[in-house]
Amino acid sequence: MNEAYAEESRDEFLSFMTSAKESDAVVKIDFVSFSSRIPDDIVIFACEGKADKLIYYYWIQRLRAGLNYENYVCGNKGNTLKLFDALRRDMTGIGARVYYFVDRDFDGLQGRQPNDNIFMTCRYSIENYLVCPEALDDILRIEFHCDGDPAVRREVTEKFSTLYAKFLVETQSLNFRIFLARLIPIRQVGEITGKINAIANVEVHDVVAVGEPANIVPLERDPSPEETQLWREDFGRLEPAMHYRGKFALAFFSRWLELLRKDRQADKPLIFPAMDKVPYAINGNFNLEVLATKAILPTGLREFLAKIP
Repeated sequence: MNEAYAEESRDEFLSFMTSAKESDAVVKIDFVSFSSRIPDDIVIFACEGKADKLIYYYWIQRLRAGLNYENYVCGNKGNTLKLFDALRRDMTGIGARVYYFVDRDFDGLQGRQPNDNIFMTCRYSIENYLVCPEALDDILRIEFHCDGDPAVRREVTEKFSTLYAKFLVETQSLNFRIFLARLIPIRQVGEITGKINAIANVEVHDVVAVGEPANIVPLERDPSPEETQLWREDFGRLEPAMHYRGKFALAFFSRWLELLRKDRQADKPLIFPAMDKVPYAINGNFNLEVLATKAILPTGLREFLAKIP
């Protein structure tokens, strides 16, 4: 068999298998198998991924502790919405106790109408809620031992806000490329990196974008000048801190917190010159669990949860 033909056939087969795996029917079959093990009086929360399950757990604990539910991880936003479609068409009522949690991203509900059983973030994603001055202030008070000195915390928070604003400007073209790919649409042909070193060079006092957007966001083709111009005004209306890709923002925040931690313990700190050096190590594990407990809560989540029996 011709090698080129064999490779093409293999690619087509893999594409077919991927599509089949994520079809509405398969998504529904997998869910039916899962839900059959869950008592009928327990609600099911369908979410995009494991990070969503974790973060929403802490948010639900803050808003409605004691709510009895089971998580169903769909794998991605597309599968979560496909499950919604499949169960909405189902005539047996299996979907009545299922509630869905999805990120807004750049494409919202992907053409679907809002539904009382779907909670969609107002911000790009759940990660956007973790990157905020409120979380930073808590970290400064508790983990960095700046309690009792609100002036220092306020100064550090202002530095963060300035640097974060610059990061969003530096990564504007990167976000615009993702925005165009989602709305034109253009097929993505590789994973978008989550490594901050591939996105920006972050220092305690500065941040500069690195890398080409085309390399970071691999697409089947580049947007044309006409397409770019058509969508530029819509993109310009977005609020960067709320509506740019949250995983980029979280990667930046995590790196800056690590730099801040080292500065807090340095002999000659740049950010904390007026404070006494901490006499013991500071835990640098600023993971999703830590940030979720400190983050601001999504608008409307309290009301959404209150409606659930």
